[in-house]
Order: sequence, then C-alpha cells, then structure tokens
Amino acid sequence: MKRDQAAEGYVRSAPAAPAVSGAVPIEHLEEWQINSWSKRFGVGRTTDDLDLNARGHLRVALFQWRVDDSYSHPIAEVGLGGIPLDPMAKKELEVHLDGDLKAVHEAAKRNAEFHWHNDLKVISWPEHRRRVLLGQALRACRELKVELLVLPEVSVRPDTVEWLKGELLHHPGLAVLAGTYRLFEATSNHTEHLKEKLTLLWQPEKIEADAFGLQGDARVMQF
Repeated sequence: MKRDQAAEGYVRSAPAAPAVSGAVPIEHLEEWQINSWSKRFGVGRTTDDLDLNARGHLRVALFQWRVDDSYSHPIAEVGLGGIPLDPMAKKELEVHLDGDLKAVHEAAKRNAEFHWHNDLKVISWPEHRRRVLLGQALRACRELKVELLVLPEVSVRPDTVEWLKGELLHHPGLAVLAGTYRLFEATSNHTEHLKEKLTLLWQPEKIEADAFGLQGDARVMQF
C-alpha cells in the first residue's frame, strides 16, 4: 500500500470529534428537575408529615432572585426604562419615540411621574419576568410539597398579587407571603397613597375550603 493511500485510509477511519462537554439539552431540564425532586427524601406525604402538620410544622421555601424594585412608581417599569437594554441602545432608540411612548418615557424618570395623566394598559417587561419566575417557583413548590412560599421585600406589584391569586387556584394547600410593595394611588390625598403593603395569600386544601364555605375564586384567601 502506498503512503498516500495509507494516510487516506487512516483519515477515513478516524472517529468523529466528541460533542462539547458543556452542551446541555435544556429542553429536558424540567423533566430532570421533576425526576430529581421526586427522589428527594421526604418529598412524598407520609404519616410523619401529617403528624408534623398537626403540631404546627410547615415546609417553607424562600425564593430569591434579582428583583425589579417595586418601591418606585410603577411607571418606571414601562417604556424603554423597563426593557433590559444597553444604555447606548436605549439612547439611540429615544430619538424614534413619539406619542404615548414618548410621553411615558419622559414620565418614567425619577420625580417626573406627575407628567403622566393618561389611564392606559401598558406592557411591563419586569412584570412579565416576575410572572415567569414565580410560575416556576410555584411549580417547584407543588413538586416539593411546600406549604409556604416567602418572597423578598419590594419584589411584587399589586398586579402581581392579583395574578398570584389566580395561580394559587391550581395549588391547593400553598400559601404565599408576597413581598412588600409601595402603593401608588391616583391622588396624593388618598388614604392609601404611598402605604407599604404586605400580602399573605392562601389556597386551603379542599376539605378546609369546604369547611370555610369558600367556593370559586374566593377559595384563595387574602390577608
């Protein structure tokens, strides 16, 4: 066999390069999580769990994430200010704003909120992000049989709390201590204006909800 033929044969028989070790098929991540959680000690309900509940013990989860501060006025979360863009990119986009988008962008600046007088429903990227993260947290609580989910301070808005009430209808037995938020009313002389609220939401188990006479959306109690 000639040298060039031998070299050609060697190249053809060489194994394919291995896949990058860091590559992870993320489409299976949720499936792996559920499988891992199902194998953890104490996840399943046992007579010991029921006994601990009877003695006032709760399984509590603390959820931490990079929060969009809800201590500021809600208008700070709409328009360009609420979108996670590079400052230079935002500056370039500002020149193309007009109409309501321009008005809300101007009012979103600190101490300029009083410039906004319209009553409009607008999209909030931070609120969308909250709901996606909280949705995953609620799923984890269900799989791990958590009974109380505690959220950070200044991490929610009134709209978030209303959304959570609807979501808890699908999570009987779970309570959420929804982190504080600052309430902004339309008029500064409103008795609730600038109050800091802390909300506890609880969706009782069916037997408890029936005992309280709770039905429909009213099954989720708010304190």
